[in-house]
Amino acid sequence: MFSRWLLPLLLAAGLILAVRQWCVASYRISTPAMEKALRTGDFVLANKWTGRMPERNRTVLFTAPPLRNAARSPLLVSRCAGTPGDTIEIEAEEGYTRKVTLPRRGKAYRLDAYSLPFCRDAIMQETGGKAQFRNGKLYMDGRETLFFYFAHDYYWLLSDNPEAAVDSRHLGIIPEDHLVGSVFFIWFSADRNRAFTRVR
Repeated sequence: MFSRWLLPLLLAAGLILAVRQWCVASYRISTPAMEKALRTGDFVLANKWTGRMPERNRTVLFTAPPLRNAARSPLLVSRCAGTPGDTIEIEAEEGYTRKVTLPRRGKAYRLDAYSLPFCRDAIMQETGGKAQFRNGKLYMDGRETLFFYFAHDYYWLLSDNPEAAVDSRHLGIIPEDHLVGSVFFIWFSADRNRAFTRVR
């Protein structure tokens, strides 16, 4: 009798795991980074199927580079403020803003005094640490290069509550493979008026 139901049970379990892995999954918000849109303790659903290519202004879950002595990358939440190919304004150390373009996969990205520091960490990551930087210039295999072809799309993610957040202002540009999904629904909240509401 048990063997009769074993295969359907295994198929159902496999389907549930597949949905959670690639389609939709539930997460608990553990940071006030997106208040008032999301509050600490809210349980949300995230679209993992198309949510890894978010539109501007969508609320996004993503992972940051692992912290020192951390076993895994922390899960963060922010709003998508820039998509691949967008030109954005960032605050420079000198106190004024500069315009830079977010790298797009497979496109030649011109490097200059502004764009190179902006994407330096991403270049180091993509080259496995083989890139060299001297006097504000990039060298690959000992030769100076004025362009770089990125293997990933990159996003600029900013939180609604910057004083309590870790986002692109601290981490820089975020590669597509660090995006977990787009938050679209609150299914539980301590505030009953917020439960079962959509998230933008």
